[in-house]
Amino acid sequence: MNETKTPSGGSKAAELRERRQAAKQSAVEVEIVEEKKRFPLHLQPWREISWLRRILMIVSLALFGWSAAPLALSICNIGVVTAAGLCAFVFVTALLWHLVEEHRSVKTGVICTVVGLIFTAGVLAFSYVSGLMLKASMTQVPENCPDYTVVVLGCLVHGDEPSWMLSDRLEVACRELTEHPDVMCVVSGGQGDNEAYSEAYVMRKYLVAHGISPSRIVMEEVSGNTEENLLYTKNAIELNGLSKNIVIVTDRFHELRARIWAEKAGFEQIYASCCDTRAYLVVGYWFREMFGLARLYVFGR
Repeated sequence: MNETKTPSGGSKAAELRERRQAAKQSAVEVEIVEEKKRFPLHLQPWREISWLRRILMIVSLALFGWSAAPLALSICNIGVVTAAGLCAFVFVTALLWHLVEEHRSVKTGVICTVVGLIFTAGVLAFSYVSGLMLKASMTQVPENCPDYTVVVLGCLVHGDEPSWMLSDRLEVACRELTEHPDVMCVVSGGQGDNEAYSEAYVMRKYLVAHGISPSRIVMEEVSGNTEENLLYTKNAIELNGLSKNIVIVTDRFHELRARIWAEKAGFEQIYASCCDTRAYLVVGYWFREMFGLARLYVFGR
């Protein structure tokens, strides 16, 4: 007797389950696609983010915190905003890069290329100018220099006390004047609208309190910016018969622009004795100086 072989009930049930599972998976995938269309700004799970994007996100977030640190001290300037903004841009770009890949087109490709070229050009320009700034800050007084004048550039004061940044400059000036007791000093800085005393007065008071003879200190109390600092210092040096070889005491980021203005004022032998800006301030002020140098090169001021 011949018997026809038929699929067992178990096989049919397994096949039916597989079909139902595939249909369910397909429905889920369709739902995800539709959800992405309705809500395009969706986040990608961390495990699906590439290692390169993870590194960019972590580094940019850390740099953002470093750049924005001065805001905690109510210090806000174009450098702080620019540095923090660039870090935030890199973080957001790395975080949402999957959206660019999902909506890849000729238009998005062109936009990404243009933005990438601009960003690369900015990084190269920043690196080049930073190199010039560092080079200017390393021009130290040669041992055979017979005589020179220390020029301390002012910045913000609080009452009759120097700000942290100015006190760092004055510490360097004290060391320079103590090590070379025959050297004279010009403290340069006028009185700002929010300052009770001129910056030159506060600097002189600090230096005298730290053992520097008042007879060695000449005050220039008129200037209101770096250009005027060096121009009026030149006049003060000539009026007092001081050496025209100068050592500029300021922050490392500021030395290049100060040197340029010194050359414009007519100084020929220009040296540097810099202080290192405090870590939580250096990023914002370094970026801020980039704008100052750009304005100087473009507009001559």
